[in-house]
Amino acid sequence: MRPFISASLRAAERLILPLRFAALLPNRQRVRCSRRLERAVSMKHRLSATDREFRKEFEACKFPPAEFSHRAHVRLAYVYLTEHDTDAAHQLMQNALLNFLRYHGIDVSKYHQTMTRAWIMAVRHFMEISLDSESHFT
Repeated sequence: MRPFISASLRAAERLILPLRFAALLPNRQRVRCSRRLERAVSMKHRLSATDREFRKEFEACKFPPAEFSHRAHVRLAYVYLTEHDTDAAHQLMQNALLNFLRYHGIDVSKYHQTMTRAWIMAVRHFMEISLDSESHFT
């Protein structure tokens, strides 16, 4: 086997093998396995300059509410998940959405914590199973 392929396989085994048995591990070790996977996922995905600008605009509440569609929600989740683990991304998403709603005088009851968490987890799942990529969002 070629050296670079062998090294890649060893790296993948160190990442994936512990995850297969994660359910058998004590909670503390299970969390470590999960975080290792999340770090690997964030290394696979890279944000574009337009993603960073989108995040900055949204967090500054300069993004037009009428344009904040489902697609924009998913994009924001992707942006946070590219740079943070699942829990941190969920917290950032929650804070950003609630600030956005308050700033624009929209009833905060529109925010739904369970749906936000579910979408964060769904986006994370698809990031984990997708190939390496750089965002080219337009």
